[in-house]
Amino acid sequence: MTSIYYCPHMLNKCLSILIFTFSLSCTLHAKRQSNFAVDSLKGKSFEYFIDKFESDDLPDKKTWIYGEAYLAKAKAEKNWPHIMNAYKIILHLAPRQKRIFYADSMIFAAKHSQQDELIGSAYLTKGIIYYYLKDHNSALENYLIADEYISGSKNPYLDYKIKYNIAQIKYYLGSYDVAVKLFSECINYFKDEDEIPYLTSMHALGLCYNRMGRFELCTEINNRGISEATRLEYYEAIPRFVNSEGINQYFLKNHQLSLAKLNESLISLIKSKDFSNEAVTYFYLGKNYWDLKEVEKAIPYFIKVDEIFKRHHYTRPDLRENYEILINYYKHKNDLKNQLLYIDQLFLADKFLDNNYQYLTERLHKEYDTKKLQQTKDAIEKSLKLRNLLIYGMSFVILMLIILVGYFYKRSLHNKQKFRDLMLRKNQSPAKIPDKKVKDDNGIDINPEVVAKVEKVLDKFEKTNKFLEKDISLTKLAKMCGSNIVYVSKIITHIKHKKSIHYINDLKIEYIIEELKKQSKFRNYNNKALSEEVGFRTTQHFTRAFLKNAGISPTYFIKELKKEIAEGKME
Repeated sequence: MTSIYYCPHMLNKCLSILIFTFSLSCTLHAKRQSNFAVDSLKGKSFEYFIDKFESDDLPDKKTWIYGEAYLAKAKAEKNWPHIMNAYKIILHLAPRQKRIFYADSMIFAAKHSQQDELIGSAYLTKGIIYYYLKDHNSALENYLIADEYISGSKNPYLDYKIKYNIAQIKYYLGSYDVAVKLFSECINYFKDEDEIPYLTSMHALGLCYNRMGRFELCTEINNRGISEATRLEYYEAIPRFVNSEGINQYFLKNHQLSLAKLNESLISLIKSKDFSNEAVTYFYLGKNYWDLKEVEKAIPYFIKVDEIFKRHHYTRPDLRENYEILINYYKHKNDLKNQLLYIDQLFLADKFLDNNYQYLTERLHKEYDTKKLQQTKDAIEKSLKLRNLLIYGMSFVILMLIILVGYFYKRSLHNKQKFRDLMLRKNQSPAKIPDKKVKDDNGIDINPEVVAKVEKVLDKFEKTNKFLEKDISLTKLAKMCGSNIVYVSKIITHIKHKKSIHYINDLKIEYIIEELKKQSKFRNYNNKALSEEVGFRTTQHFTRAFLKNAGISPTYFIKELKKEIAEGKME
């Protein structure tokens, strides 16, 4: 009988080879699929890709494939602004450790474009990445470089983005009065521009008031933030304001209310992997129990703060007390081992704080404040020399006129195409649910009967033109459906593939577009009258909704309609 020699080492080696071969095969297959997907997008225009990215209906995997295809096209045509934009899109989907690489690629492309605004924007993006990696030194360095490029541009949005990020650094350094001023300016600017920085600036302002001891103002800002986030249906922002108010209530000695709000917001922070605010939340949960003399409940939270420091190598000055409490606690327990452990941890925390915050203070005052003051001085000197520079100013005006003529010509072509598209567009029948399963915020399926009922009410809502009512809102729509606003919002998003506010607005706009085509009397209405006809609260809301839906203004659409009628192209 032949004996078989069993060699564990050889068996493990064979298994390793098999696993590696299988893994390599899977990787190559996935890469071939990805390359095939990218190749299938060849020939698409830049406008096609931009429309896809702005549609908000691409999952991350598809966005990555479209981003690679967009980048490949931009590289092939050596279009540096589009190369930069493609890297920016890919960057947000990349793993954290690779985002700096893509940010550097953005800067490389932006510099080749020779456009200061793009270069400044690229450095700003890199600074923001460093900020979220908690490398405040590198963040500030890139903000300052970005400011040099953007300060001479005519793009207020970028200017206020830099202002917001400088304000964040000011906040962390304790310059709260300056931070309050900058955040307030950002709130006023972003209110009608972008909901995310608007709410983020408001949240930061509340934190400033808390650190200044102006707790009533902090509460006022947090309540306003929750109200605005609800109005804008940006529910993801609400936990941040709840968390801020939880910390604020601690300072007001309302410990039970503070504990409730901190625990309510903690789930969202953990889910979003926001370890910095998670650490702050644990600290104030511990502080509440500590003040309530429930020491044994407090200590585990303080330990969690240290665990985050160990894992992410991040802390901040207001968390230093965490180690003093732990050291004194274990000293009282006569636990020398843990006392020594947290003494060592405090040394590491102090070293981290010294390296980050002291250096930031010197940099900020030297390279930002002085620079801004010098810019103001230069502006005054330039204004005094204006008469001598008049001829140069006239040359600049002429150049700008040439640029504007080109811009308006291009815009005219764009508007005409949008008008033609609009004339060919027909109202679509309501979208049907491909899958009746709709989930709530907790990932639990909403009862299919509820979904069916809401769908039926929505069909009637559209057919009876109930959307034309001036006071129509998600709240009122939920009452019609006999359900709550969260369920109705989720179902609308699932069925119509858009938020409820956009769903209602689009119905109004599509209705008035068809009426303008059919009824001559509406073509003589001004925007205010049209707005009232379809139930918008203000003329501004109407014109913005029309532009978003149609791609052109109502005034332009009516003008082109009248021209078509005058030329006999339509009745």
